Amino acid sequence: NMIWSLVAAQRDDKRLGYAAISAALGGATSEAFVVEGMNEKGFTVSVQTLQQSVYENQTTLQQSVTFDRVAAYLLQRCASVADVAAALRGVAVVDNPLFAKLFGRCHWSVADASGTSAVVEYLEGRLSIHDNSRIGVMTNDPYYEWHLHNLNGYAAYPTARNQAPWGLDAIE
Repeated sequence: NMIWSLVAAQRDDKRLGYAAISAALGGATSEAFVVEGMNEKGFTVSVQTLQQSVYENQTTLQQSVTFDRVAAYLLQRCASVADVAAALRGVAVVDNPLFAKLFGRCHWSVADASGTSAVVEYLEGRLSIHDNSRIGVMTNDPYYEWHLHNLNGYAAYPTARNQAPWGLDAIE
């Protein structure tokens, strides 16, 4: 597929090295839109669609990162999920309208070597980081809290693999 490329970014004095899958727009390999990646510390980022995202406003005093570059930004700077909040609070994550029109907006699932995971979202211009260690999965639209509410609707269903919902043994 000519849209995707493997990117390997080397570490330097300030940034961690990582390997990732990235969009190869116009056939050029790029760090611009990393969609999945892992850095040398075992920290991972996965990009998922969230059309409801509203990112921060650009300020003249604060460094900004467009949302399509957040995955690479985190992979270069975070050794663990605990580092994510400080990394993102140090910059303004802003929209990229052209990119959003082509590919949509997103939120991120992050995890580290210890098994800790979180979901990172921007809703109404505010950063939200949700501990996702207990659930452990995330998908596209809608936002994380909606998914938690939706999962509660299945709480009464049996969880044993070999039991049918009506109480008889399921055929395996």
